[in-house]
This record gives sequence, C-alpha cells and structure tokens, in this order.
Amino acid sequence: MSSLRLGVLAACTSAPQVVTAPWLGARLDRATRPAVVLAFLVAVLGVGVGLVGTGLGRAPFLAVLAVAVMWSVAEPAVMGGLSGVASRSAAGDGRIETADAVSYGVAAIAGQGLVAGVVLFASPVAIVAVLVALGTIGAAAVARLPLLGASSRSTGDRPFRAGIAALVGDPELRAVTVLTTISMSAFGGLALAAVGIAERHGRPPAAGAALVLALACGAVPGAMLARRLGATARPLAAAFVSVAVVGRAFAFAFGPWWLGFVGFALAGFADGPLLAATFASRTARTPPDLRASVYTIAAGAKIAGTAVGAVVVGAVIDGRPRAGITILVAFQLVALVAGAAALRRG
Repeated sequence: MSSLRLGVLAACTSAPQVVTAPWLGARLDRATRPAVVLAFLVAVLGVGVGLVGTGLGRAPFLAVLAVAVMWSVAEPAVMGGLSGVASRSAAGDGRIETADAVSYGVAAIAGQGLVAGVVLFASPVAIVAVLVALGTIGAAAVARLPLLGASSRSTGDRPFRAGIAALVGDPELRAVTVLTTISMSAFGGLALAAVGIAERHGRPPAAGAALVLALACGAVPGAMLARRLGATARPLAAAFVSVAVVGRAFAFAFGPWWLGFVGFALAGFADGPLLAATFASRTARTPPDLRASVYTIAAGAKIAGTAVGAVVVGAVIDGRPRAGITILVAFQLVALVAGAAALRRG
C-alpha cells in the first residue's frame, strides 16, 4: 500500500473527530454513569481496529475507509473524555495530570513493544486479534472505574456550547489548544517520516520504528519529571518551551543516524511535559461539569490535526526522505507563531 493511501487511511480515522468530539463530550458531561459510556466507546474502538485490520488487502479500500470513519467517532471520548471525567477528582496539585501523561507514554511503549513481538513470532492477523482483545480488556477495566457522574441531567446543550466558548474565550486555553493542535499535527506523519529517515541512511524501513520507539521512551521520564520542571504549575510557559524543544530536537534528524535517534528521544522527553501542561491548563481553567467537553473538543481538534500531518507527509515523502524531517520541524515553528497569536487575540 502506498504512503499516500496510508496517509488517507490515517486521516479517515482522525479528521471526523473535529465534528464528533463536541457532541460526545457534551454527552459525557451529562452522563450519570460515564464509566459505562466510556467502556462502550472503548469496545467500539476495539471492533473498529479488528475490522480495519482484517479488511486491509482483502476488502475494497473504500469499505475500509468507511469503517475507519465510523471507528473515529468513538476516539475523542476515549482519548480526551476519559481524562476530562477523571480530572473531576483532581486535587489541583498536578499529580493526576502528570500520571495521565505518563500513562500515554507507557501505553505507547508497551503497545509498540507488543506489536513488534507479535510481528516477530506470529502473523499480522495475530496483531489484529491481540489489539481487539486489548480493546475488550480495556472496556471491562474502564467500566469498573469510580468516575464521578454529572450532578444533574437537566443541563440541556450547555456543555456543548460552553465547552467551545471556554476554549475560544479563555486566552490560555485558546493558546494551548492552537499550539498543541498544530504541533501534534506533525505526529500524524511521524511514522512515515521515520521510515524516510531510515531509508535516507540506507537502513530498512523497519528501522524507522526504532526512532518512534525512542520518542515514546523519552516521553515517559519527561512526563514523570513534569511537576519538577514546573509544567503543571506554569502550564502555558511550559507548553511553549516544550514545543520549541520538540522542533529543535526533530532537526537533529538532518544529521547522522545516531543524532536523529537522540533527537527523537529528546523530542519525546519534551512531549511528556507538554502533555502534562496541556492537561493542567484544561483542569485549572475549566469548571468540573465542562471538563469532558473541553478535554474532548480539544482532543478531537488535535487528533483531526494529525490527519493533516498524515496526508501531508504521505503526499511528499515518496522519493524525498528529507521532506518528512522538514515537515516535522516546520509544524513546530508554525505552532509557536500561531499559539502566540492566539494568546494575544482579544
């Protein structure tokens, strides 16, 4: 399958979320039993992974894209909504946001390690089966979480409108959302760019996975040190510094292979505090009954942004291995300029 087709597939799992996220977030903010709703959505993701995985190369590509779009409907609630609902129990000291950020990094490492292990000792079909099984286990685990529900079901459409109003009207939330959405858009094409970097150095495409794994490994200690680095106490400043470091670190990949490896690890280390700072900003500046909406809308925008990155990198990477690095760096620079502009507006 061509890089462009892979980019389009990634976009179909991401782009619809900019539309579905506000709706899903509002329902979570009105849910009296959010754990049950979230468990259902995790199960939907697991089924979606199974259908897309088994359909690739067997079913018509358009049918696979249709399933990817339907699967994407559930993802914002899982990627952002769970964090938003959990933040209602936050003590305001940054601990839950740091732990949340660490969990993302650990999941990235464990997930890639698991997939790599299955690839070595089993077939691609086994990977799909393992991912579906993990989705089922995840759904059962989420259903048992003691998540706080809505205090009242008579909120009407307030979470939907107020969540968007909070993100647009609050200068810090607006700036952090713009900054992280553009910055993370580059990550949609990260795997493809990593393959291009590996090929540029005469290494097999599979070597690009080592770069992505280095980034994930760097994110865990970065997230664990987020509170010590002041990311949760001064989230806006920490977010801007983190994006600047990510951009500079990606530029290391223009050099030798070993330096690119170090650069990806450093980018991951900076991304850990960025995620913790983002969560801390949303928690501090959003009322508890709007947290799911704000987290989910912002997560939907960020994930939809990755669709843009996937398509852009997929369209230009073939035959131009340096292009992927350029895009990774350029997105960070644009994020810094746009984030600063969003902070000053209004």
